[in-house]
Amino acid sequence: MGQQYAKQQGLERVDVFGQIVFLRMNKQAYFRTKLGGTISLAVLFLMIYFYSQSLQSFFLKEQLRVISANKFEDEVQSIQLDQSDFMFAFKIEQNNFTTSPFFNLTLEQKKYQRLPNGQQNKISTLIPLVPCTTDRFQTTFLKYGINFEQDFNKFDIGDFLCPQYNNTLFVGGTYTSNEFQYLTLTVSQCISNHQVLCATENSIHDYFQNTGSFKLQIYTINQLINPYKQGYRSAFLDDQIYFTFVPNQLNRKANIYFRKYEFINDESLLPFSDIQEDNVFLIDQSDLKEMSDIGTYLDTSYATFNFRLNPFKTQFTRSYQKIDELLSNLGGIQQAFFFFIGLLVGLYNRIQFLIQLANKLFEFQLDSSIQNRQHQENLELINEFMQHRENHLHINSNAEIDELDNQQAEDKLSPDLSQRYNLLNLFINTGAIVSKTTNHSKSSKETIKQHYILAEKLKFISGIDYFQKQIIKIIERQKPIYLDFQIFCNYISCGKLFKNQPKVILMNKAFDNIIDQLDVHHILLKLNELEKLKETVFNYKQLLMFNFTPKPLINLESNTKQPSRQLLEQIVKSPEAMDKTDQEFFEMINYKKMSRNQPNLFGDYLIYSKIFNAYDDILQSSDSVYQNKALIQKLGPELQIVFKLSKLIDTQHKIYNKQRNPTRRGALQQEEEDLCVKMFDQHSQQS
Repeated sequence: MGQQYAKQQGLERVDVFGQIVFLRMNKQAYFRTKLGGTISLAVLFLMIYFYSQSLQSFFLKEQLRVISANKFEDEVQSIQLDQSDFMFAFKIEQNNFTTSPFFNLTLEQKKYQRLPNGQQNKISTLIPLVPCTTDRFQTTFLKYGINFEQDFNKFDIGDFLCPQYNNTLFVGGTYTSNEFQYLTLTVSQCISNHQVLCATENSIHDYFQNTGSFKLQIYTINQLINPYKQGYRSAFLDDQIYFTFVPNQLNRKANIYFRKYEFINDESLLPFSDIQEDNVFLIDQSDLKEMSDIGTYLDTSYATFNFRLNPFKTQFTRSYQKIDELLSNLGGIQQAFFFFIGLLVGLYNRIQFLIQLANKLFEFQLDSSIQNRQHQENLELINEFMQHRENHLHINSNAEIDELDNQQAEDKLSPDLSQRYNLLNLFINTGAIVSKTTNHSKSSKETIKQHYILAEKLKFISGIDYFQKQIIKIIERQKPIYLDFQIFCNYISCGKLFKNQPKVILMNKAFDNIIDQLDVHHILLKLNELEKLKETVFNYKQLLMFNFTPKPLINLESNTKQPSRQLLEQIVKSPEAMDKTDQEFFEMINYKKMSRNQPNLFGDYLIYSKIFNAYDDILQSSDSVYQNKALIQKLGPELQIVFKLSKLIDTQHKIYNKQRNPTRRGALQQEEEDLCVKMFDQHSQQS
């Protein structure tokens, strides 16, 4: 058995899902505030908006990461004309170049192969040039949503020469590579044939006399590269490349470099790769190198232009944001939001928690010494009055109470107590008038009626009713200390700011008491004191029976709480804030809501009746006199005044009813009222 228990304990130790046990506030594991809820909703909506924007950007592939690198590559690359986005056109600046040219243009594909013995094998292939047509350019520009037909006619590109259809150009390598290929465009003397009729010498001479030189124009479909956009390519017509030359006088040579841009695109949004490669060739004017030579009449070519591939390529590795990166970023941003906002809201909630707990545990008085002294004086005056009245009734219960004494006592009372004392005078004077009138004349009956109507207007027709209204006034008069700017600044400044303000001083004292009472040492100390008290009150056998008592019973029947001051405060101030148990208790005794200005026998009247009857029973109890007296002293002077005046009003009200109804019927009426009170007492004890 012990071994099995040890195994169970071993399993419990490795339980990683164990629940931490904390203290609770308002029967909840977390203390929450309206400000915290408002900020939480604001953060929630802000995060939803941010999440929606991030998800939208994610699915639209707007989050792009690009890594660029320059690499050396001497391998030969192929450029497939008419199937790629590259095209170039050539023209000697003149009218009707394609039908009557000044010079002849020749485009050659040259290939150098280095043999093992170090020699080079040179191969030259002629690439025919034909007049450019619209479709050679329109096909490329339509890919980018551009209609180039109008520009084609405006720039007179039909008078340019383009490589023949379906030609593949090969460029790449260097002079030292095993294979080196490039293109050569040569400007030479024009020779007429069956397709071309060269311009006359006179027209060439006249043009030269007017311009002083000849110009070779090279138009290319060049591209703009922006690797940080999803559509990273855009085409335009580049007309910035041109050269001038003078036949037999000034020869021009130039190396025009193609530059390769290699794109490695990862199109996948999942944590897997979907690589797609793309190559872009364009002519960069910064890579253009030219030279000039003095020509002679022996020159067969007037200008030579080599189109080579730059051995340095630019590689872009592009990838979109992955789903795991998105979730990680969203989680990180959420943590940052909750961390920084949580610091402020957590600080506010902690202060609000301490203040609410302090208001539940303590009452605050800014002028406590003055009020306590005033209540104590009033209590002593009430005690003197009750003692005087008791002695006076003992001598002569039907004698008239001296009005002068009452007036002097009334002058000593505070204004609030004088109003209550006037009510006592009303009942006392009414009783005195009735006692003096033995023949029940009409005038005396009218006086009794007027006084009774006045008593009903004042709504103090019974001690319980007076007790209830005074307790409500006391509760409503209580003003808890709420969080304000001074308390907040004092808390966050570690008690430096506004430290001399009265409410700040009171709240700091409350905070110190709460922290002290929640200390583990303080709790254990109080538990030890309870154990000592238990051993002091009980002897050995009683303690044995006490320890043998059963645990609290929980059954299917509704269990109600005992009335308490906290319950009354909830009923008076915020009945909607009552918890479920308190609501069930209140619904049992409050079948319907009625105005506080009228006594409700089936309402919260029963709660006050229970408390008032408990006070009466304690006064009449002959057991534990010292404890009862100490318990009543704990009520404080103000509540003692309320209890004693309520008792006095009840007593005087009974005398008044007997004097008003001396007949058998009046006695029966009083007995019915007493029976009603007993009925509520029995119901109170049962519940």
